[in-house]
Amino acid sequence: MGAEKNVMKKRTLGAGSKRTLATNARGICRVMPKIAFLVAVILFWVPSLARAQSYPHMRYNQVRQKNIHNAMSKEAPILDMILYHDVRVLEFDIHNGKNVHGKLNGDWWLYHSGDLPNESAEHTAETLSDALKEVQTFHRQNPHHEVFTFYIDQHDDFESGRMPKDLDALIDKFFPFNTNLEQSATFTPFHLLHSGDPKVLPVAGATECPCATMKESSLQACVDGTFSKSPACQWPLLSTLQGKIIFVVTGGNDHADEYVDHGRAWQQRRAFATYDHKYVTSRHFDKKTNPNGFDRVPWEVFFNQENGDSGNVFTTDCHAFPDDCKKPMQQIIFEKHLVGRSFGSGNEDDWNKQRKLKVQLIGTDLVDEADYPYASTHGLEGFPFQCALTLGDGCGTEVEARGSPVFNFTVNTEDFNNNNDPDSFAYAEQLDKKDRDYILQVSSPSGSVEDWAKACLMARSDQGARAAYFAVCRTANSTRTTAGFSSSRPIRSRQASPTPKRTKRNANARNRWPRSIAPRRPSSPTSAMSSARRSR
Repeated sequence: MGAEKNVMKKRTLGAGSKRTLATNARGICRVMPKIAFLVAVILFWVPSLARAQSYPHMRYNQVRQKNIHNAMSKEAPILDMILYHDVRVLEFDIHNGKNVHGKLNGDWWLYHSGDLPNESAEHTAETLSDALKEVQTFHRQNPHHEVFTFYIDQHDDFESGRMPKDLDALIDKFFPFNTNLEQSATFTPFHLLHSGDPKVLPVAGATECPCATMKESSLQACVDGTFSKSPACQWPLLSTLQGKIIFVVTGGNDHADEYVDHGRAWQQRRAFATYDHKYVTSRHFDKKTNPNGFDRVPWEVFFNQENGDSGNVFTTDCHAFPDDCKKPMQQIIFEKHLVGRSFGSGNEDDWNKQRKLKVQLIGTDLVDEADYPYASTHGLEGFPFQCALTLGDGCGTEVEARGSPVFNFTVNTEDFNNNNDPDSFAYAEQLDKKDRDYILQVSSPSGSVEDWAKACLMARSDQGARAAYFAVCRTANSTRTTAGFSSSRPIRSRQASPTPKRTKRNANARNRWPRSIAPRRPSSPTSAMSSARRSR
């Protein structure tokens, strides 16, 4: 695919394998017959994963996660953000109507507030259903993925045909709910409220958390230390949340209140409601003496904050507020075992500030790690989170439990415009007496690459520069036509002259897949890189 910096990502064969498949990640990858893997190509089987020692103890609130803000209006498609950039938190802005397009029944349009007048504005998804379908594709292909968090930013009031129940019904359509978490595709307020209940969310060696049996049920009491002696009163382990989707509704306090019917329906909702905060104290809420108490609404466990507000200090009065004196808002949220999400981090200083404050979900518009290497939370093996929020734990060697292995390449190449291939391709070869079906997915970068960039699955008769081949390609973000070939075409084949060799099936041939995966580089890597990488 395309071409980016000659760095990143190192992935191994399946999980737990110690044999490196590729260390020069991302670029235009072409691969050899029967099977070939490029950029992030996915084969469907379930590996057994070796886990680092820290993983069994890590909980949802203890890891740092990258959150793509306004994911519907990014250059990178949704699946590429998930698979190629290893992001597991996306946020989408929803609207009731869209200019001349009118309104949808039981669905919402996706666009940022400034996009409406510009009908040509590019979107990775046009409707909420489109976005849900993309995430569902990832979910089905990788049923053991790490927890995925889907933020819905409600820009308009709920109305007939688009009420809270309609939003929940749309979520259920793509991710069916079950009161038993093991059978449910979503992790909801109901599951957290009944943590420890053997019929809902069993916790080894623990009884049900009392937060559900209080005089007034409190979702915060399920995690904030109110019942610190109960092992069930905590966020679930990451391992418990594998394969689950968490939905969060934001968009202002009025919309959050509408969604939960002002506190009367939060236990039945499919999403967690989050409010906007500029200050928080660890003391309980009181309208007169402490209006910034963290439990202003007891069903809130996700806290929304602009990146500039995360460090706001409520008080320097250490006598009156000894527990909160000089503490920034996010520190209080973190110490209460709640989850803070900031948005608006647009540069390295912003990102590092959120890290220092221990914000768990850092919202940013910076998708491409090649351009913004600091704005990333995944490890070298593709595990999407950082465990730096918990002393002594690290996720750098973790491997995500996907349903299939992922192969990554970085290659610096030229385009193919004639009958000679000067560029690189990586390959794996298998000789087999039987025909086989393979299901693969190609994921690639859309930014920081030339317009002609593409990632291709290629079958070649041999490795020669003029060999016959058949290719199916994922193009980058543009269409370019040159030398009679348009890079927007999904399929291209070439017949070499003279007649190409045929790959024969031979029962006695050695089964060599995957024996080697090796990129064939251009004769001048430097010139190839300069011609392939877009100047910015």
